[in-house]
Formats: sequence, C-alpha cells, structure tokens
Amino acid sequence: MMKKYSLIVSAKARLKEIEQFYELQKYFPDACDDIFISHERKDAKKYASYASKSSDYIAVVGGDGLMHDAIGGVDENTPILYIPAGTCNDMGYNVNYNGELATYIKESLSYEPLIHDIYRFNSEYFTYLAAGGYLMHIPYSIKEEEKEKYGINAYMRAFAKELGNYQKVYSVDFQLDHVHFKRNCIAVLLSNSNYLANVPIYPFKELNDQKLRVMIVKPAPKWLILAELHELVSGNISLDELKFVEYHIATNIDIHFEKPLDHPFCLDGDSSGEKARDIHIEPYKRVKIMHR
Repeated sequence: MMKKYSLIVSAKARLKEIEQFYELQKYFPDACDDIFISHERKDAKKYASYASKSSDYIAVVGGDGLMHDAIGGVDENTPILYIPAGTCNDMGYNVNYNGELATYIKESLSYEPLIHDIYRFNSEYFTYLAAGGYLMHIPYSIKEEEKEKYGINAYMRAFAKELGNYQKVYSVDFQLDHVHFKRNCIAVLLSNSNYLANVPIYPFKELNDQKLRVMIVKPAPKWLILAELHELVSGNISLDELKFVEYHIATNIDIHFEKPLDHPFCLDGDSSGEKARDIHIEPYKRVKIMHR
C-alpha cells in the first residue's frame, strides 16, 4: 500500500539541494500529500503538527534549525526524513547522510527509524545541543550572508576571531541527577549528538538512552584549547580526554548561574531568547528519525 508524506522546505535552504530534491522525488515510492514552505521561525513546528495528522512521514528539507522546529511539532508516531540543506547539518551526520541524495533517500525509507530523545530546556526544548557561555553565542550570531559566502567556514572564522577575547568565568551550581557540586567555568554544553559542527564526538553514544553529555569548560590558555581541539578533530583523543573539559553523563539536570550570562543559551544553533540563570533540563519526548 502506497504511503503518503508531507514535505517541509526552508525558504533559506540551498537552492542546489532543493533542485536536486525535486528531481529525486522519483526515488520516493510514495505520494506527496502536501508541501509547506517555511519562511519564519516556528512555521515548521506548526506545519509538522498539521502534517502528523494525515501523513505517514514528513520530509524536511533545510538546516538544523528547520529540523529543530519540525521536531517540536511532530508527534511521536510520525517519522521525519531529514534532507540536509543548511550550513552545518549536524543532524545529517547523526542519520548517516552521505551527500548522495538518491542513495540516502532510498536507504532511509527502507530502514526502521531511529528513536531520538528530545529534551526540555525550561519552557523550550532542544534536539542535539544546548550551550551557554564563552563562544557559545556564535552559532546564532552569524549573519545569513556570511553563511552564504563562507558556508561552515563562517563559524570557524567567527570562533577563531573570538577565541582570543577575555574568558568570563562563571560560578555555577550543578545538580546532575542526584549529584550536586559547584564549579567555576567559562561555558556549559549539553549534547545528545555524536557530531558538533561536523566533528565526531568520541566515544559515540546512543541517542535514545535518555542521557545527555554534560561538558563543563574550564578556563584555559588559548594554545591549549586549540591544540586539544585539533587532537579531537583528528580523532586522536575523545571528548572525555580534553584537559579543559569536565565530562559527565546525566538525565535530569539543574543549573544555576550566580551571575547572568552575557548571551542567551544556544539551542540547536538558535538563541533560546533569554539569559536564564536557572535552567532545568529533563527528557521531553521521543521522535522517530529516518536514517541510512
């Protein structure tokens, strides 16, 4: 029996990817039920909620931000097929996107979907990354024209420029499940992904184990940060071996900053919109994501 799918496309998605996708619809054995063009933030959340009521699955063509919005609206029984067409496409790496759309679509439709945990962040949510503090505002601060011109290198250029700036140290209380402690740190990252900015994070973890990586970044000289990040990118060390990062695994997390952050937390590449000092994180829901 032929299935029905809905298509959500970002108005900002790379034209080349969109043109390829329409050409490759012949690889879909199913009928397109509806097409939505997302122009504004949260459009995809509304469209995905609507499409979940009638479609067997939803194809999302865009970047990680569009995928984030669609996940917020989809129900737990309707799978999402992610067609990466943004700048970083970290979610694309988690679903083994290989750059060959025809092969990727065909194989993704033939496998059982991946169950992916989604986490609550106060009144918001995130799929693969929540990060605040030193350098963590960069993903949502880069202008669209910079992304168009330099691609992922726009992020690398911005990080390199900011790296030498003053590292503001925050006094932070952590409650990780039943463990409480206090640390002085420059940034906090919480991840449910095996890739960040296209860089693999070892050791890999299951994305449906209801456990988050908690990375507490300590003040460190610029040379040490650069040297160890190079080793991480090269695959010579794993994330839990970084000298300037304290590494934990937890499910229910409470974080209190004694002073407000200079910038809002980054959630899946976009701003959380508020400089919250008290943050509560817990499992929110699970979604089905197709993969090859």
